[in-house]
Amino acid sequence: VFSLKIVLLWTAETMWHSLLLYFIPVFALGAGTIQADGTSAGMWFLGHIYAIPCMLIATARLLLNSRMWNAPFHIWTWFSLAFFFAFSYFISNGPFPTMDPQQVDVPPRVMASVGAWAAIAGCTVAAILPSFTFRVLRRQFHPTAPEAVAVAHTAILKQERDVRPRRSPSDPYQGPPLL
Repeated sequence: VFSLKIVLLWTAETMWHSLLLYFIPVFALGAGTIQADGTSAGMWFLGHIYAIPCMLIATARLLLNSRMWNAPFHIWTWFSLAFFFAFSYFISNGPFPTMDPQQVDVPPRVMASVGAWAAIAGCTVAAILPSFTFRVLRRQFHPTAPEAVAVAHTAILKQERDVRPRRSPSDPYQGPPLL
């Protein structure tokens, strides 16, 4: 259920992510960063560095907001990340007549740049850390009803496991524990 409070919270998080996505790469790489091959990091290079953390942040937000962690969820989450990186390589190295020559071989240069990886990791961690911390603290101090039931159920199962009598290794009965 959406409310004005939730919309304002998501808007504030979006603004935080946008500021991080802009300023961390700019300060990490700067406008005149020279690559290992002697070329400068231009618009396409910085654009890839903006796109990668954006994809990672969106995926991390999906993981944080998900309640069902099953096999199809994992398959599609990891497939979308793999497809993003594969398509990024394909589009920059493919035979497209309208492509800007400056865009050719940008993803390999991004992946080979330590500064680019520092900017990508910094953006992703700085953007997700407040949301993750808030969720952990909220779950710890104000759990929802399903979370409280799950914690209680786990405690009951642990208590039952501790109360069961222990079998000796010489016991010939190999079935489930007798109560």
